[in-house]
Amino acid sequence: MIMNNEPDRVLLDLSYSENGHLVEADWQFLQRSDVTIFELPTLQAKAESLRESRLRKAFATKGRIGRNDKCPCGSAKKFKKC
Repeated sequence: MIMNNEPDRVLLDLSYSENGHLVEADWQFLQRSDVTIFELPTLQAKAESLRESRLRKAFATKGRIGRNDKCPCGSAKKFKKC
């Protein structure tokens, strides 16, 4: 949400039992307007770190990401547009 300048996002938290069955599903709306200017730099740094770690993991497991593949950073955009 922070990296893509999205105004809001839904956070979905799923809990599973030991045998893999869905036990609980909680959700909440997150809005960019709720983030203070003091929190923004920290959150941006964490988001960039998470993006880089996802990209490193994708390169390590798949080797190459095609331009039309979805970006492994989690943005749901094509790699060439992310």
